[in-house]
Amino acid sequence: MPTFIDRHEHFPRPDATGLEALRAQILAPANEHGVKGINVLFEEDGSASCLMDAPDREAVLKSHEGTGLVLSLTDIKEYTGVI
Repeated sequence: MPTFIDRHEHFPRPDATGLEALRAQILAPANEHGVKGINVLFEEDGSASCLMDAPDREAVLKSHEGTGLVLSLTDIKEYTGVI
């Protein structure tokens, strides 16, 4: 399954409760769109990137929409680096 990465320009670092919720999502099996979280990377500038396995970019888009995060298909890139 391909791995994808996206970037959220404004994603303030969550508090301890929010981090635990993100951790639970990452540890959970793939969701109804077939998306399985790998990690969330927080930057000093208040942005974040999500790294996930997914069948395609459309599945990533739908998965994010389900959490209230708005993306466009151009925000989602296939990740070809080493994990």
